[in-house]
Amino acid sequence: MNKIKIFRKVVFGLLTLCMMLGVAAPSYAQANEKEDKFTVDVLIISDVKKESLEEKSAIKDMAKYIWNSDKELGITTNISYISADDKKLEAFYDKDSKDKFFKIIDDSKAKDYIFTQNGFYRARQLFLKSKADRKVIVYIANGKANYSYKPKFYVDDYMKNNKMIKENDFNYDDEKISDISQEKRDYLSLLENRFCKNATDIEIYTVAIDSDNLAGDFVEKLATNKVYARDIESNELNKTFKDLALDICDKSEFMKMNLPKDIRLTQWYPEKIIEFPSKRNYDDGEEISLDGMKMKFARVIKVDGHYKKETLNAEYKELKENFKGWKCKLKTKVARYDEKTKGKMEIKFTMKLIDFDKSVK
Repeated sequence: MNKIKIFRKVVFGLLTLCMMLGVAAPSYAQANEKEDKFTVDVLIISDVKKESLEEKSAIKDMAKYIWNSDKELGITTNISYISADDKKLEAFYDKDSKDKFFKIIDDSKAKDYIFTQNGFYRARQLFLKSKADRKVIVYIANGKANYSYKPKFYVDDYMKNNKMIKENDFNYDDEKISDISQEKRDYLSLLENRFCKNATDIEIYTVAIDSDNLAGDFVEKLATNKVYARDIESNELNKTFKDLALDICDKSEFMKMNLPKDIRLTQWYPEKIIEFPSKRNYDDGEEISLDGMKMKFARVIKVDGHYKKETLNAEYKELKENFKGWKCKLKTKVARYDEKTKGKMEIKFTMKLIDFDKSVK
C-alpha cells in the first residue's frame, strides 16, 4: 500500500483559525522575530498663528523623553518637525541628530495664518517614504484653516455625496487660496486629513491650544479618535506634551509585542507548534492522529508599567478539550495518497476560541 509522508513545516493563521502541514514556515514565529527591531516615525506639525517659546520648549522636552525611553523599550524613534505652511519636507532625526532637530524648531517662524491642508499633504508625502513599524503625527493648532489648495473638482458635489479625494485632486503647485467659505476650507482640510490617514496608516494626535469651541471641535475631528485629541490652554503645554510622550512610548512598546489581530492584553493565544505529531507516515486510508503535538501559547501582560510576554506549552490531549479557552479540532480525518505530490499531503486542523473569559484569566 502506498505510504503518505507528512510535510514537516507549519503555517498558522489565527484569522482563519487553520493550520496546515506542508505549506510554509511558522508565520507567528516569523512575525515574532520582528520584536528585536521596532521603529517609530513621529512627525510634529505646528499649525499656529504664533509660536511661543513655551510651545517650542515643550515640544523639545517631549522629543527628549521619547528618545531617552528608546533604549529601555528596545525601540528606535525618529522625529521630524514642520510648520504647516512649509513647502519643503524635513527628514526624520534620531537621537544622535537631536541638535539638528532642535535647531529646526528654534529657527521655525509661524505665519499669521493656519494652513491645515498643506500640513497633512506634506505629512503624506513624508510618510510615503517611511519604513517604520509605527507612524505618528502630532498636529498642533490654535484655530481653523485660513487657506486651502484649489480643488480640481466641484466641492459642493463632494460634500453632498461624501466623496473621497484621490492623488492630484488639488493644484498643489499653485498658491493657496482663501476665496471660499470657512465651511469649505474645513471640509477640504478634513478630506486631506482622511486621505493622509488612509494612504499611510498613520495615528494622529491633535492639540488645540487656546481655541474656541468651534476650532477645538474641528481640530478634534483631525485626530485618530477622541482619545487622541487634546484641547488645552497655553499654561498646560508642558503637562500636555509630557503626557503625549508617555502615551506615544506606551503604545509603541505595546505594538512592539506584535499581538495577533483581535487578541487583547492578558489574553492567551496559540502562538506556534513546538513539537510535531509523533506519527509522520500513514497508509492510504489510515486515520490521522495529532498525538504527540505540542503548541506554545503566549500572552502579553503589563508589569510595573511595562509589557512582557509569558508563554506556556500545551500537549494535544489538552488542546482537544479547552486549553486557556481554545479548542483544537482535526479537519483532515483520513490520509489519502496523491501521485502529484509523491505521497506528501496537507493536514488541516483548527484552533477555535470557545471561551473568551477563560482565555483572559
